[in-house]
Amino acid sequence: MKYFLDNDQPVMVGALDMYYLNYYPDLYLKEHIPIHYILLVGYDEEKKTVFVHDCSIEGMQEMPYDEFEQSINVNVPGLSKRNTYRVFKTPDLIPDEIEVADKGFDHKARHMLKPPVSMFGIPAMRKLAKGK
Repeated sequence: MKYFLDNDQPVMVGALDMYYLNYYPDLYLKEHIPIHYILLVGYDEEKKTVFVHDCSIEGMQEMPYDEFEQSINVNVPGLSKRNTYRVFKTPDLIPDEIEVADKGFDHKARHMLKPPVSMFGIPAMRKLAKGK
């Protein structure tokens, strides 16, 4: 995760256990809730802390390394395995909104006209119209 942060790529982390999140005083070291996600945005090697953004809390939060490591050491079948994180790589040159919309509409149109299976899109509508 440090590699990605060092290369200006935030890391989505989770599922993690809210029991170890010190910025939730009602849950901290009181109740295990292992289905939470955060955005890891930095770390301080000297202080042995990580910096996170949590959509439920305003501003950046700071956590000690050991509690962060414990929080991500959970296995939630169907949601997440231990120590799971995801990195969203964005291109160096991000296209403008019109280009993104054009590509999206083109993709959607092609998907409707020639879907991967005949029970979707235009073929499904034709079958439905014929009553089959």
